[in-house]
Amino acid sequence: MYLKLFFFLLSTILLVKTTLAVDSNHTTLLKENSARLFEDVISKAVECIRQFLINGIEGFSLDPLEYPFYRLDLDTPSISSSLNLTNIFVGGLASFTLDKGTVSVFPQTKAEIALSFGQIKVKTDYDGDMKIADLLKLFGKGSFSLQFDNLKVSVVAVVNLIPLSIKELNLQIQLPSTKAVITGLFNNEYMSDLISRQMSETLTQLAQEQQTNFNNLINELLKQLLNLRIVPVLENLNFDELVEMAQNDAFSCDLGVQTAFRLFYESMNDVLAQSNINLNNYFNLKR
Repeated sequence: MYLKLFFFLLSTILLVKTTLAVDSNHTTLLKENSARLFEDVISKAVECIRQFLINGIEGFSLDPLEYPFYRLDLDTPSISSSLNLTNIFVGGLASFTLDKGTVSVFPQTKAEIALSFGQIKVKTDYDGDMKIADLLKLFGKGSFSLQFDNLKVSVVAVVNLIPLSIKELNLQIQLPSTKAVITGLFNNEYMSDLISRQMSETLTQLAQEQQTNFNNLINELLKQLLNLRIVPVLENLNFDELVEMAQNDAFSCDLGVQTAFRLFYESMNDVLAQSNINLNNYFNLKR
């Protein structure tokens, strides 16, 4: 999930780059042609992200993402597990549609991007057991799948061009309906079917009830990510340097997205390590 969020942030930064790469008459041009100009920029940035997900890194595709084996060993007060996950599959991350891509230049530069995903699927085979608090012990050998329908993501960014800075950034995720299917649970297919239905209803309900809390948490993490990594970079750049970078194709599709991908993982590790976020401020976890 965090990877997708960072990709939307990247597209916003690409917009700023293109804005500043225009010649000295850029203000007049932007005022007259902002809709056409920026819709084209947004469209190209979105397609760049799509191709990156499909092509992946050095031939390793991110959509679909397939992984042969993962050992899931957890040991916490709330959950513990000893599970072998095989034939792991994640698909649909590149299936998004650009629903909105607009930028207003005056009186302030404001970018609005909205994406919708048709269907995202997560599947794996499992073998082992899991204990949730002291309430429930699960075990079995079978398959587990989740299907997310109608996921929507929107981002609104307000940008200062001179000096270059991001004044506001707000990301909203509309959590989708969820269908869960599990087989082999308790080595009982009848019980597996009942639990699959209940899990689908519960996950969909939780997504609706906790949507605001979830978005508040994501935006707080995003704010810390910006302050830690993005803001210091922007503060050390001036207009001439950005123009030179643009002329040297420093923001090319492949280079830009892969750089953002590496930066994201480095940054999220730092953010999570340094964050003082208390989840109880966003979700009532003690209920």
